[in-house]
Amino acid sequence: MIRIYQILDLTNGNCYIGSSRQKYLSKRISRHRDKSNTCYSKYIIENGKYKVNLLEMFEDVTIRKERERFWINNVENCINKNKLNGLDKEKQKKRYQYNKVCKELYNINI
Repeated sequence: MIRIYQILDLTNGNCYIGSSRQKYLSKRISRHRDKSNTCYSKYIIENGKYKVNLLEMFEDVTIRKERERFWINNVENCINKNKLNGLDKEKQKKRYQYNKVCKELYNINI
């Protein structure tokens, strides 16, 4: 079973979208909490005020990335690093500016 999930920052509404094949989503989230985590979820988790939402579950592994990309592209305030893929130039520029603000909010250098 594939699960698409959201890690939502309760302080500012930013979120991270991810997917997992693990039976228990809590196991996947524990990897986000690990100090070696290098994805954007790290900054939401470190903030400490977040919740995890299950967005979708399905069996077909061949549509995993397509469904994850759908949620990344359609959920507001998504900070996923790979969100620029597939966007036109104007949307890329806006996304870049948004990510720049996110970097300043979280005081990170990506």
